[in-house]
Amino acid sequence: MVKEDMEHADLPRVIGQSKYFEGPLPPRFDAHFRERVIAHRGSSGLYPENTKMAFQHAWDNGCRVFETDVQVTSDGVVVCFHDSTLDRITNLNGPITGYSWEILKSTAVVHGPHGWRDSILRLDDLLLAFPYAQFIIDIKTPTAIQPLIEVINRTRSAGRICVSHSWSAYLEEVRAATSPLLQRTLGWENLSELIRCARTGTTPDPRIKVANWVHIPYDGLISPLMRNPVFAQRFMSMAHDFGIGVRVWSVNSFTAMNQFWNMGIDAVTTDYPERAIELMFNRVAQSKRGELLVPHSITAESSSDPKPATPSGTTPSTPVSGAPTAHSAQTSSNASSGNGILKRPSRRELRLAGHYRHPRR
Repeated sequence: MVKEDMEHADLPRVIGQSKYFEGPLPPRFDAHFRERVIAHRGSSGLYPENTKMAFQHAWDNGCRVFETDVQVTSDGVVVCFHDSTLDRITNLNGPITGYSWEILKSTAVVHGPHGWRDSILRLDDLLLAFPYAQFIIDIKTPTAIQPLIEVINRTRSAGRICVSHSWSAYLEEVRAATSPLLQRTLGWENLSELIRCARTGTTPDPRIKVANWVHIPYDGLISPLMRNPVFAQRFMSMAHDFGIGVRVWSVNSFTAMNQFWNMGIDAVTTDYPERAIELMFNRVAQSKRGELLVPHSITAESSSDPKPATPSGTTPSTPVSGAPTAHSAQTSSNASSGNGILKRPSRRELRLAGHYRHPRR
């Protein structure tokens, strides 16, 4: 978009002290199942975080949404790095703002799990290396805002980026200087208000509808509330009522992932996206085969869902051939009574769903 169009664009307007905004919101990302898994700093559970190696592994295993953090060097280059200092995961010490990009590119080594090593990655290189991926960029310092704007405009990638930060004013500054198609998350002021309403059961202020997404931690000292299913369901319903998608970070438990997806959470951020994608593939395969464990009463009362076909001359309560056993008769009677008994999966169904895994030889 040219500068003249940006000046006349219908951008959100600040109300009060940068807490509430008005204006149109761009559409959220597609609801394809690949977009329901977010690679937290790439495959950071297996490879050095925020490196080309980690993002490439996540892409090769089917993940299409990457989360990364941005810091800025002394010469204004935006790099994919989480901490403000280099001490934790590199061979260098001190703040990252004390080094130029040329020095970091030639000397810095990022250490990861299992002895893997890689170099620090520029944001420009990441956006160009994965032109069909979607990105969630967490702004770690206000000094990175202007260089980030220049990177987004230079790579023309605003339509596939969602920016995140604690303060809404910073996010609106990035959107106003790039494109109305840029997506953003709720700031911590609006997030805390939505959390308060979900805890107390009160109706939130409709003016908090200022973002496309809300990011809430799954576990931690800040807000471990998503472990409570009652709060999680209420929080998700309130956000969805305003058209705001819900993403939970960082979820590395298969059980928690399944619970959130069954609940209706839009996406989970995980350090192991390859495992989450495999789990999502199994869920999609189960759904296509009709093997999901759904209460019979729900499927019987739903007029929109197709009923399972039965052979001609038989009824669901009697088997096709052979005399009914005591177990099959009991299961059929429970299902026909409509008291919510779950369908008992066979060993083949469980094997296809990944419950039985043969040990590697």
